[in-house]
Amino acid sequence: METNKTGQYIYHYTSEEGLMGILNNGEGYNDIIDQKELFVQNGYRLNEKNGRIWATHSDFFKDTEELHYGLKFIQRFVDKLDEKYNRTGSSRYLTWDYFSSVTALKEYYIASFSTLFNDHYLWKSYANNGEGYMLVFNKDKWKRLGEWKICTYGSEKLIEWFDFQKLYPMISQSIGNHPILLQEIFEKSLCFKSEEFINEREYRFIMNNTGISPTLFRKGDGCLIPYRNIKFNISDIEQIWVGQNNPDPIGARKVLDKMRRKLEMNFEIKCSSIPYNE
Repeated sequence: METNKTGQYIYHYTSEEGLMGILNNGEGYNDIIDQKELFVQNGYRLNEKNGRIWATHSDFFKDTEELHYGLKFIQRFVDKLDEKYNRTGSSRYLTWDYFSSVTALKEYYIASFSTLFNDHYLWKSYANNGEGYMLVFNKDKWKRLGEWKICTYGSEKLIEWFDFQKLYPMISQSIGNHPILLQEIFEKSLCFKSEEFINEREYRFIMNNTGISPTLFRKGDGCLIPYRNIKFNISDIEQIWVGQNNPDPIGARKVLDKMRRKLEMNFEIKCSSIPYNE
């Protein structure tokens, strides 16, 4: 399995710290340990059954404009319909603040994957400039965890989904009386992105504030970032790839091999060989 021609696999690009958190039951990187060899010894606890991937609260993405793209486009389109039908103020009920203030609306936590295999842009953007790792999962095995949503890129696709002529009469001061519609609009808006991100081919795993997964916090740039753990069977990892810019790819492979034996796993270990350019 070297490509994703069948669409069977999804990929998660991450840093070394991220990989340790995934294999270490979501508890993050152990700052005390500064030698890779110690990751597989008693000083660094590796979980034997479950892995964790962080799902970040939608309000705390690095680029919040990315999540607002779909909603803002809907607002602009509704503004045009307001003008056409001599109506005022409908789109103000579609603002991010309005959605967030509606008590019936759930909070959302998002984890990002891609259908792109061994992609230079994703290595650079999400795997510490190619020094990190790419995890390979079988998409079908992850369906049992919840709902997956594939991102759609560009306003034309958004127009195709949003039947403005049908829904427009409901987008008014009475929209608060249509919580199902409100939630559907908001959830759909989370998966529409600008055309400039089309090369990411992103899959999003979206959790809401129901269920038993507690809200945790990790250190961010100037604030604490709320997140939740997506729990999965660690044996679902089919491959781990070492980044093409890793300073010690041989050492990284050795460490992964020790992890594999420690956890009694069967994932393959590969090294990316695509050229890396800054």
